[in-house]
Amino acid sequence: MFILFKKACANSRHLLNLIQKMKTYLTTLFFLTLLFACTTENSEPVDDAPAQDLTESLLGTWEAKYLKIEVDSYQGQDSSFVFEVSEESWERVYSVKPFRTFFATDSTFRTTRRSPNNSLIGEDRGLWRTFGDTLMLLEPNNTSQYKVIIDKGQAEWAGVIDWDLDGAEDDVYYATYRYVGRTPNE
Repeated sequence: MFILFKKACANSRHLLNLIQKMKTYLTTLFFLTLLFACTTENSEPVDDAPAQDLTESLLGTWEAKYLKIEVDSYQGQDSSFVFEVSEESWERVYSVKPFRTFFATDSTFRTTRRSPNNSLIGEDRGLWRTFGDTLMLLEPNNTSQYKVIIDKGQAEWAGVIDWDLDGAEDDVYYATYRYVGRTPNE
């Protein structure tokens, strides 16, 4: 019986040594896999471009090129329509030149509307702020927000606003602008 016990203990020690070696191999394999995974290049492209500073990029004068507004429940009524005008047809459709907005360093803005003969027919003034990719315009009786993307002197604005002034922010606004310059070019 003692011999069987001795043989069983020897086999147990051998089994324990095998288990210990397997643990060592598995631990080593785990860390090698982890090391390989951490040093492998990421297959997704990394955007190393610096984040756009919307405040700095907006400074100056911008001229509208395209405007599309999907008006929902016009003037609170059960009707809707789409107002759309492109650069080529601005004066003919809208009866004004494309409007221009000047963003000043003191956080004020001014949007001007001029007749085809260049006389000033309307002007909005207020304050502007940016938060990430969002532009907020604060006017005496209106506050609106737009997501803005600027690339190579072109800007796209998108937002949901109260364009028809019916008290409901339910009109989808999309516009493209061209950068005119750093000064208030009217």
